[in-house]
Amino acid sequence: MELPRRDPGDVYVPEGAYGRLVQELQTAEPQHAWSPLIVYPFDFRTRVMPFRWLDHRVVPCGVRSLASSLLECGFHKTRTVLQQWTPNFLSSAAVQAGYKIDILLVSSMGLHAEEAYRLVKDAHTLGDDRPLILMGGPKAIYEPEDCFNISEELVGAGVDVAVTGESFVLLEFLRLLSQHAATGEHPRDVFERVRAAGLLNDVPGLVYRPTEADPEKPFLINTGVQRLVQDLDELPMPLSGYMCLEPPHRKKSLSNRVMTLKEVRKKTMIAAMEVTHGCRFNCDFCPIPAYQQKTWRHKSPERVAAEMKQLGEAIGYRYFFGTDDNFFNNRESVQTILSAMANGNVN
Repeated sequence: MELPRRDPGDVYVPEGAYGRLVQELQTAEPQHAWSPLIVYPFDFRTRVMPFRWLDHRVVPCGVRSLASSLLECGFHKTRTVLQQWTPNFLSSAAVQAGYKIDILLVSSMGLHAEEAYRLVKDAHTLGDDRPLILMGGPKAIYEPEDCFNISEELVGAGVDVAVTGESFVLLEFLRLLSQHAATGEHPRDVFERVRAAGLLNDVPGLVYRPTEADPEKPFLINTGVQRLVQDLDELPMPLSGYMCLEPPHRKKSLSNRVMTLKEVRKKTMIAAMEVTHGCRFNCDFCPIPAYQQKTWRHKSPERVAAEMKQLGEAIGYRYFFGTDDNFFNNRESVQTILSAMANGNVN
């Protein structure tokens, strides 16, 4: 599972590239009508102490930050489903009930892979009405080949694309689709045309099954290792990611509304935050340093304090969980971040 590295001079995207990418997507037209649905699968058999209570009281940082990125780029119909809150949800039931789902984004850890596969197979039961299916998260990052051909009953019932990088990779992929989409065109139709033209190879961080692959001898194309966004302050503020959450219920379909911030605060008590990325150690069991390209990135102290202030005042959070690989990786950055937190004010 150890990932390859890019050349040292080619690890990061150009300065300001993330902001320019967001602006391009904001001004594009066709994709603004698309309805992305983010699903976080959850296998209840994995519930163990000391996480048995906390796993229901925190919105996972990955899907929350992904939702914030999509909303910032103009995908205003984005919704996030957390399976620990909606265990019976099925995308097929939602579509049959009249809810439009153009893009299904499944973000899964390895221990929730079986539930992720079940959601993907269910989407394939829609036939020609199925959405474009993408999978990201640790499962897709480290074992992308497992995301394809996951059903013996439904031949080819896998994802269309495995995203093996951060949100920048997904946004680059969506920009590529938007550049070739006609008004009102379904994203899966655009994807098939772009894939046939070989244009996906220009986006590092994707794995897909090529059009010419023989069903009897299938193969996949990996477009290479992602490039990283160096300045984490370019990423969107977190609040919008909490404003598109599906309410907890036992139904198979979607609700006709999203959760209010008051409901979010009642259901959750801890805010997960991205503060730093990277680790200087090289433990034999851990693939994270290679995934982070041996880099060390962190948000500015002012940005960290601003995020805590925003979430504290808008939602009422008093507890924050940093999703760091190794927060104490660099003493100087720790000191400046903690100093900014100590000097910050909420309300």
